[in-house]
Amino acid sequence: TWLGTASNWGDADAWAKDGENATWVEGNNAIFATANATATLADDVTANLLTFSADATVAGPATLTVPTVSVAEDASAVISAPIASAFEKTGAGTLTLTQNRTAATTVTEGTFKMDNATVADLTLGTYGGAPVTFDYGGQELVRNPHDYLVTGSTVTLTNGIFSTESGADLSIRDDMSPGVLPSVLTIAK
Repeated sequence: TWLGTASNWGDADAWAKDGENATWVEGNNAIFATANATATLADDVTANLLTFSADATVAGPATLTVPTVSVAEDASAVISAPIASAFEKTGAGTLTLTQNRTAATTVTEGTFKMDNATVADLTLGTYGGAPVTFDYGGQELVRNPHDYLVTGSTVTLTNGIFSTESGADLSIRDDMSPGVLPSVLTIAK
């Protein structure tokens, strides 16, 4: 658990494990429970899981590698460090990224925001799963919706221009075969 008393992720005694001060160990789970804390990556870091149960920020300049980022309901997390790996965003809270993404990004719950950054490989929702909101920061996403919207999901697209590639099919079919649109798709201001 991040103690919030240090400024750099790798600082001695910046973390707590089993109630004792600890130094970060590569591949561990990282928990941010201290409100408005900021951890700065001075060196590249690999974590198994990032969990935000309170508002917090993970800043660069170094790179983060993590397969899962979970943000609790009513919490907001900002990651301004580059994320090298593909990852899944879980939890009902809000995750904001400020660096461009080229690796796969899967959002299975909650709100996902891009702030002055783009995302190339995106999947929104899960079949019958929790609602997902995607805020594209006023930018334009030109892509076939079947490439990023999951069948049977509940997705809200907001704060962006969501257009299709030439010839894309926006029809909603009764079958549940791969490639059809979500059960609920909301496009909001």
